[in-house]
Amino acid sequence: MVNGNNVNSTSNVMTAPASKVTVATKIIDNYLVVLWKETSETSHTKCHNSTEVEVTFARTGTVTQIKGSQVDRVLFPMSQCDLGDGEVRVMSLGGNGSSEPRKANFTFEDSALVTPIVGSLELNATCDTIEATWELIDWCPYLAWFRVTLEPLGMVQTTLDFNDTSTVFEGLDAGTNYKVCVQPVDSNSVELALIICSTTNTIIPAVEDILAEAVNHTAIQISWSPSECNMSEPLRYEIEVVTCNNLTNETCTGKTFVESTTELNYTQTGLEPYTLYHVSVIAIYSSDSSYQADDFVITLPTAPYDLQAFLQDSSTIYVSWDYLDDLTENQTYDISWKLEDSDVIYSDSTTLKEYVIKGYNGTGTTLLCVSVTLDVTTSLPECNEFQLYYLEDDFGLILGLMLGIPLIIFAIGLVLARVFKVQLVDVFPGV
Repeated sequence: MVNGNNVNSTSNVMTAPASKVTVATKIIDNYLVVLWKETSETSHTKCHNSTEVEVTFARTGTVTQIKGSQVDRVLFPMSQCDLGDGEVRVMSLGGNGSSEPRKANFTFEDSALVTPIVGSLELNATCDTIEATWELIDWCPYLAWFRVTLEPLGMVQTTLDFNDTSTVFEGLDAGTNYKVCVQPVDSNSVELALIICSTTNTIIPAVEDILAEAVNHTAIQISWSPSECNMSEPLRYEIEVVTCNNLTNETCTGKTFVESTTELNYTQTGLEPYTLYHVSVIAIYSSDSSYQADDFVITLPTAPYDLQAFLQDSSTIYVSWDYLDDLTENQTYDISWKLEDSDVIYSDSTTLKEYVIKGYNGTGTTLLCVSVTLDVTTSLPECNEFQLYYLEDDFGLILGLMLGIPLIIFAIGLVLARVFKVQLVDVFPGV
């Protein structure tokens, strides 16, 4: 008896099971699922031994699995190498032949659940180079090497093999945006998986570590380090200090100071107290190219002045000072004091222009300092040393001196009168 569509038999009598009724495909996560439906004919069941499933992927070739007659589906794991359109052929095997294949098509597109071949593309840029490094996450037997492109220059580099996961582009322009893409390919340079790209800028050869600090209420000091780029030394550095009367999008407008130097630091004087300034250091090269680095700084407030102190009593010091303006919210005076022959420094704050130190028991010099803090900026301290005495403590000594000195002089006169045999009236007229 001959059953099915016999296409592969060497005997005189060709027997084979019937073709599948239907074949379907479904992609779940990173698996291709092939399903089929058998005929219900009894003769087919007796003749059917196994099922052969042949899957041809768009880029990675053909894979075959054979399953028993009781199985109606099979799973094929997929990677990014399998992206694209493919075809499925399912045949029933039995007797001494095979059925006509039942076909189905599928399209595999990338999804978040599919493990990428290339991931974690990192770019490390200098002034004239970009190093691209990536991670080989998945692998397929068709992967040969990587094609790396650099745009907008159109430069292309290929790695030695798939284990080589880095490359370097050299001779680039400073301060320029570049796009680097990595494409897995097979031995025929056919693209295997989705391309991965990233962008970066080569470094601008401006000065580094720029730091602007307030020296006092009218001066700032600016320091910096030269660029680490492999370029010629700058001809000079141009320093621009702009008063921030108006600040918009980190751009200041106001009185401007411009100076040049070949040193790595500069001090700008003649500024206003407690004022915001925008500082720029511009490196100027022989090619007339220039690169700028920026910072902001606030000059210190003016320090308090006319610092005074005296003892109200033997254990209380009254301290006072003057200032240009009255304080507002978040503004305070900071006072500190230190007694002679002591390493302890006491401190406190107040919003008044006076302060009372209680529990004083010193007898020598007292160092007093007062500064003002406006928001987060503190002035230089105004300091003075005071020799403090309380008169009541020395009243007995003073009274003794007032009474004792005339008596001492009178006694000296008597002694001189006896020694030189003179009359008392000659020493003290009117006596």
